[in-house]
Amino acid sequence: GHQLRIRPTETESTEPWREAKLLDVLHAPRPERLQTLYLIQEKEGQSSFQVYRDLSTWEIQIQDLPEGCHEESCSEEKMKWPECISHGQTIRSVANAGVFVNLAAFGITDGCFREDCTYTDHFSSGSPATCARTCASIRACQWWSFWISRTGGTCWLRRHDQQRDTMLESMTASRDCLPTFAPVAEVEPTLFQLAKDALLGPTTKQWDLAKVLESFGHSTPSQIQLRGDSPLRR
Repeated sequence: GHQLRIRPTETESTEPWREAKLLDVLHAPRPERLQTLYLIQEKEGQSSFQVYRDLSTWEIQIQDLPEGCHEESCSEEKMKWPECISHGQTIRSVANAGVFVNLAAFGITDGCFREDCTYTDHFSSGSPATCARTCASIRACQWWSFWISRTGGTCWLRRHDQQRDTMLESMTASRDCLPTFAPVAEVEPTLFQLAKDALLGPTTKQWDLAKVLESFGHSTPSQIQLRGDSPLRR
C-alpha cells in the first residue's frame, strides 16, 4: 500500500502527476534475467486500474510520497525538504542513468569517477543538501542519491530512477527536492568558459593564453588565485 506519484519521464513534459499505489512485487524468471514486476494501482481522473509494470524499462518518473501522505491530502508543504527525501533507497547507474559532467567547474576535486572530476557522475559530498543543490544546478540531472559514510558521503547524479534498490545508509530524491535554507549556488565560470565568451577581456595581454588554458582551463579564477603565483602570469 505504498503511495506514489507517477508521470512520463520526458524532461519537458507538462503532464500532471498521477496518484498511484504499490500493491505487490512479483519476481518472474526470464532466460536472460530475473524480471521484477510491480503491481501498481493507478488513478486517472475519477477511475482507477491495476497494472503490472517493469519499472526498469517503463519510462516514468516516480515520486515517493512520505508516510501518511496520499492522494489529494498530500499537500505541497509535506513534499518540501527534507520530507521529499526517500530514505533507504539508491538509484543504480543502468540504462544511461549516470549524468557525467565537468564537476571541476563547481570547485569539486575529490571522490570522482577514476579520480577525474572533469568527467564524473559522482563526487565526495559533505551533506545531502550539497548533493541536492549540485543536481539542481545541472540541467541533465533529474534525480540524486546520497550515500552516507564516516567521512561524509558520496553524491550520485542521475538522469532517471528506473532502477531503484534498497540500500541502508542511503537516500534519494528528485531535483525538485531542495533545501529552503540556501538557494542554488551560482557556478563560477572556468577559464575555458571565460575564454569562449570574452577571450578573457582586457587581461589577455597578461597571459600566454594557450599555456594557461592547457594548465588551468578547468579551474575557476578563484581556484587559480588560491594556488599562488605562477610563471605563466607575468
